[in-house]
Amino acid sequence: MIRVALRSVRTHLGQFLLTALAVVLGVAFLSGTLALRGVLSDAFSALTSSTLTADLYVIGERAGSGDSAVRAPTNKIDASLAGPVSDVDGVAAARPSSSVNATLVGADSAPVTAMGAPSMALPLYADDRGQTMVAGSPPRGRDQIALESGALARSGLRIGQSTHIVVDGEPVEVSVVGEFTYGASMAGATIIGLDPDWLMELAAPDGKVTSIAVRLADGADAQAVRGDIAALLPDDVRLLTRTELIDEQNEYVERILGYVETLLLVFVVLAMFVGSFIIMNTFVMSVRRRQREFALLRAIGASPTSVFAT
Repeated sequence: MIRVALRSVRTHLGQFLLTALAVVLGVAFLSGTLALRGVLSDAFSALTSSTLTADLYVIGERAGSGDSAVRAPTNKIDASLAGPVSDVDGVAAARPSSSVNATLVGADSAPVTAMGAPSMALPLYADDRGQTMVAGSPPRGRDQIALESGALARSGLRIGQSTHIVVDGEPVEVSVVGEFTYGASMAGATIIGLDPDWLMELAAPDGKVTSIAVRLADGADAQAVRGDIAALLPDDVRLLTRTELIDEQNEYVERILGYVETLLLVFVVLAMFVGSFIIMNTFVMSVRRRQREFALLRAIGASPTSVFAT
């Protein structure tokens, strides 16, 4: 009877292996979805905290309504506000800031990408506290760029080498003149440093910028300076600290990722629902087959005890 039982298991081994595979794939799909949410959240959080390095930020009001499930980015503000802000006592610098989506062409003539992380061009100031020039010099003019250390390594490019970047669908030939770092991982993001004057022409041709980064002088009273700056701003413009802006950006990203996760979980549930029917049908077929086998064994004289022992 043991030989009969082992032969039965061997005969239907593929069926049970495929059933186990269905269970494993369903669990892996669910685990992968939850892990993807965590990876994307960490990546965007690291990118936000690393690139926002100023002490204060002048930004516009939220573009979406306060009750919206997903709040849109902020409205743009006049770059001319940087002048009055920079004249406030305790302010070392007030610089308009915007970014544009840009694609870097690597040494192999292919776009530089990593795990779906963003690729963007940011203004690169030589005296910015949050970044450090590792080698070379900051870019000057339309034909020079500097690359963040991670982007430079992935691109295969070297300082002094020529390449292209694609901005708004237009390729621009540039030379890599420097390497810089924010002192933290960019989570796969491709960060391209451009001459601030050139970037403002690309990102803010109408004089409207995303924000104005305010760097305080050493020893300045942050609360007093913040109050003086706030008194100069229009009602539709806000003044946030670095921490407040990071939290706001992360909140927006988390809401977007929440919808992406929900969409993926819907497919997970559907896949597991279909898989459960397949698994249930497999076991029903297996039980019926075993019943026929038991009947056959009884017909050839096997005792009930030995049959059920199999």
